[in-house]
Order: sequence, then structure tokens, then C-alpha cells
Amino acid sequence: GDGEISGTAVEMPAEVKIKVDVKDEPLGWPMIENKDEVMFVSTTRNGASLENAIRTAFLELALWIEKKFDLNRFDALMLCSQIGKIRIGNLWTAAAKIEKKYLEALMVR
Repeated sequence: GDGEISGTAVEMPAEVKIKVDVKDEPLGWPMIENKDEVMFVSTTRNGASLENAIRTAFLELALWIEKKFDLNRFDALMLCSQIGKIRIGNLWTAAAKIEKKYLEALMVR
């Protein structure tokens, strides 16, 4: 969707305000957090495939969950596998995301 498949993205002019926090948390790929979701974005850099971009985005998300919520890697990957979602931005970009309501459940265990 979003017009990206045909190369004519659905875009519009807009004025927006964003808040960017630079934290002392090194990340390999961009992380986006909004009120409902956390996501990691990856691209097909250096000739890699979209499949590799998806794999990288989910790996980054799982590694972040592992560290943030003290889960073992297998459990973090299983969580991503069961409730994670993928969003394709265009033919070169993928975002792996998870809804915060599931992450909040990890905080009360």
C-alpha cells in the first residue's frame, strides 16, 4: 500500500512537530516508538534482499526486548514470532513492530 509498489508514493505536505530523544543506548538500526508501538527499521543496504531487511528488523527488535525486559533470546524471538508485525515501507525498507500492550505485560511478571 501507500502507493510504494508502483513507485508513486502517496504523500502530502504537512506541518508536524516531533520530539527526538538521544539516549545513551547504542542501536544498530533506527528505533521508532509511539504511544502504541515500538518498532525497528531496516533497509536492503549493500545489495541485501528485502527478506534480509525483515530479518534484521526483527532481530533488532528481539535483541532490544531481550535487554529491556531481561528475557532470554529464545523467548524474545518467540514473542516477536507470535505477536510481532512487519510493515513494508517500500521495496527496500521494513519495520518490525510490537504493540506496547504486550510489552507492558512483561513488566508485571
